[in-house]
Amino acid sequence: MDDGGARLTCPYCESYGVSRLFLATARLDCCECDECGARWDEEPATGKFRGRGGRQSAVDGAARR
Repeated sequence: MDDGGARLTCPYCESYGVSRLFLATARLDCCECDECGARWDEEPATGKFRGRGGRQSAVDGAARR
C-alpha cells in the first residue's frame, strides 16, 4: 500500500463496500466485503493484511476458548 494506512477497498474484488470492526485490545480491523462476502483482518495503522484461514477471524476463535 502506498499511503501506509488502512485499505479502502476489498483485497479480493476491489469493492468500496467494506464493513469494519476495530478491536482495540487486539489492535486489528476485522473487515467484511458487502459485495463478495470475503472476510479478513488487517492492522489499522499500516493496512497490513493479516489474512484469514477460514470464515472466522483468529480473534473470533480465541474468544470462544
